Amino acid sequence: MLCREFGLGVPKEAVAIDRTRSTRWWSRIVSFSVLVLLLAVSGAAGVLAETAAAAQGPQPPAPALHATQAVLSPEGDGSVASVLASAVQVAAGGDHTCALTAAGRAKCWGRNDNGQLGDGTTTERSAPVDVAGLASGVAVVAAGGYHTCVLTAQRGVKCWGWNEWGMLGDGTTTRRSIPVDVVELASGVISVTAGGLLTCALMDAGHGGGVKCWGADFGPTPVDVAGLQNGVAAVTAGGNHACALTAGGGVRCWGWNGSGQLGDGTRTSRSTPADVAGLASGVAAVVAGMDHTCALMDAVHSGAVKCWGANYFGQLGDGSTMDRTTPVDVTGLAGSAAAIGAGGWHTCVLIDAAHGGGIVCWGRNGAGQLGDGTTTGRGAPADVAGLASNVAAVAAGGEHTCALMDAVHGGAVLCWGLNWHGQLGDGTTRYFSTTPVGVVGFEDQALYAIIGRVTDGSGQPVGGVVISDGAVHTATTSASGSYTLDGLPAGTYSVTADKSGYAFTPASRSSTVPPSATGQDFVGSIATPTPTATVTTSATPTDTATSTPTETPAASPTNSATVTLTPAETPTPTATATATASPEETNTPTPTLTSKAGLHVWLPLVLAQPRGP
Repeated sequence: MLCREFGLGVPKEAVAIDRTRSTRWWSRIVSFSVLVLLLAVSGAAGVLAETAAAAQGPQPPAPALHATQAVLSPEGDGSVASVLASAVQVAAGGDHTCALTAAGRAKCWGRNDNGQLGDGTTTERSAPVDVAGLASGVAVVAAGGYHTCVLTAQRGVKCWGWNEWGMLGDGTTTRRSIPVDVVELASGVISVTAGGLLTCALMDAGHGGGVKCWGADFGPTPVDVAGLQNGVAAVTAGGNHACALTAGGGVRCWGWNGSGQLGDGTRTSRSTPADVAGLASGVAAVVAGMDHTCALMDAVHSGAVKCWGANYFGQLGDGSTMDRTTPVDVTGLAGSAAAIGAGGWHTCVLIDAAHGGGIVCWGRNGAGQLGDGTTTGRGAPADVAGLASNVAAVAAGGEHTCALMDAVHGGAVLCWGLNWHGQLGDGTTRYFSTTPVGVVGFEDQALYAIIGRVTDGSGQPVGGVVISDGAVHTATTSASGSYTLDGLPAGTYSVTADKSGYAFTPASRSSTVPPSATGQDFVGSIATPTPTATVTTSATPTDTATSTPTETPAASPTNSATVTLTPAETPTPTATATATASPEETNTPTPTLTSKAGLHVWLPLVLAQPRGP
């Protein structure tokens, strides 16, 4: 531990450069050495990983992203999830990772020697465990070097883990293995960010609207950052520097500046915010890494990315390894950036959906943290293997990276890079993975669709038909008769069609996904209506009468009904009664009928509503 804190085993390029650049304000060797190690694992680990890679030869193919879903049984203290979860956020720290579930539950995995997982122990975990007391009610999770913080649904902040510099904000320097409240921040917080030696929060307008920080050079309780009392849109913390995005789209930074990470054209560290050169407006997001910083430009600037600060591993993405004290463009981005993540000595960008929605990374790659299947460092963006689309967010840690997949994949979490402490969350502590692996309990939950069309017997579309799987998924056919029953996990579904007045063939369809099922058609026909009753009367032979035309009486002026008997010697056994009613007499229940022979026949007729006079 002592060797690590004084920088032994840290990449010698980083140590040599930053020690020669240290200034009076940040001359403390211990502070710097800890800084280097907070957001990145030791360089020795990276060297060993590279050596292991060479000795082992090519790695076996990474598990398919659509792997069979595994269901865990509770282990040990029962803190491991027993069912698959859907993540809505992922945060990568120095050697640990955390995720937030759709139910507002915080889970963490990886290194835990300082209690940074928050499960009440110091035992490292290679699969997600619940954070004590945070089974619900969490809005945002932030992973720092060796500590972690959350923003609660009540807009308060809780932190746990390493606390030597007071970055937990509880008024002490005592490490904590379970969450503790940050002093005076029980409400009113918009966002929280955890760095290496400090933590910062953005307050809402009702609580001043400014930025508060605690930890190195601020103390163990929140302190207002001078010059940022209002007009701030976002805040990000790096190794031992921080930056704010202003409401006007500008960027201001403060803290350690030995590598130019403040972007003000100098290497002078600042205790108050300084404007980043050339970025007074037009910035959509800003993120701070170990000792470099990057900005995502807005749509007016085509979603370009600019970076500044340390560049000895090419983490600025400008194709060089020269440090930059002012922003430079990242070269080779195929499309606009939608989000950005800065880690120890690498950077990753999520490309917008219009250009694929995949991830590219660049910088140090000794443990495969770029995810391109190699351990070769890159000075320009390289595609992450298998993640060309359907990514919702990216998070860069010390020497590992994680991605949150979109709803199509059920909010799955995938990680790659260094894994000595189980920070990839795949249930192992293998050295590293150069391609993405699924996090246990957050495996890919790809969703599928059942697609078809409903027509009538002549092939014409039938709209407004409700299609159902008999559970929670429904769809309604369009005017063209088409439907898509989507959002379906893998499985077999009994699909039915329903519309009032229609019968459908088949009555149901058994459809299995994956893959998405197409051609699941139905034929609808109008259901046969209930037949109308026919009224008849029968004449018996005894009713036979011989009639002559002269004996026919005049018809009743108010109710005319006749029964005609066949004028043959042998009458027809049955006679059909035909009733004609006047409009005003439509409700007479039992009219008297007069035959041509003067025979009166009583019929219980139900007369139809007239259509006209």
